Amino acid sequence: AFALGAAPALPVSVLAKRESLVLLLDSSRLLVACPTPCAGHAALLRNLIRVLAKKNIALTDKIRHMTKKTTRARVMSYLSAAETGKNTFEIPFNRQEMADYLAVERSALSATLSGMQAEGLITFRKNRFTLHAEIGEKA
Repeated sequence: AFALGAAPALPVSVLAKRESLVLLLDSSRLLVACPTPCAGHAALLRNLIRVLAKKNIALTDKIRHMTKKTTRARVMSYLSAAETGKNTFEIPFNRQEMADYLAVERSALSATLSGMQAEGLITFRKNRFTLHAEIGEKA
């Protein structure tokens, strides 16, 4: 996104968890069609667009959760979106990561989750949640 958007500087850094191979591409050539049809180029463009679209959706979801005024409303928004058609599901975050994602203090998040559990809206253990009600309607 930064290369194709011609960002003057990268406002991010990257840290690999393990030894990695980095492929450097000339971004100015990515969006230009090959003189002869090139299956590899087409596949690269499809994959790039798919990745950018998924990231855009994820950021839109995050903004939707973060615009809620209270910690409880942010949590309810996030959990109702994370629910996958089953009442019990896992989220990809631990408590600190969830607090960071929702831009709330970890202690406020923990208090909110405990309160929701005491009210019988949810039960949870680590990153596994069970919804006992339509929490989106209980804001």
